[in-house]
Amino acid sequence: METQLQPEKVPSDRDEDVVARIRIRAYEIWEGHDGGNGCEVEDWLQAEREILAPSSEQSPSVTSKDSAEARHG
Repeated sequence: METQLQPEKVPSDRDEDVVARIRIRAYEIWEGHDGGNGCEVEDWLQAEREILAPSSEQSPSVTSKDSAEARHG
């Protein structure tokens, strides 16, 4: 039985847009707690959860900056 190699997935413009949005949101979260060191991974993962969550779970009345300030007071 011969194994066929699968081509590498080429990132689409949509993938790059999502990563850019996650990067911006992670930075906002990081800024929300005065840019302290040691939380970069947690900030990135939180940003991923927020950006990748179904849009029905996100409140349209609260901006991302408002929610970061509320969490980090």
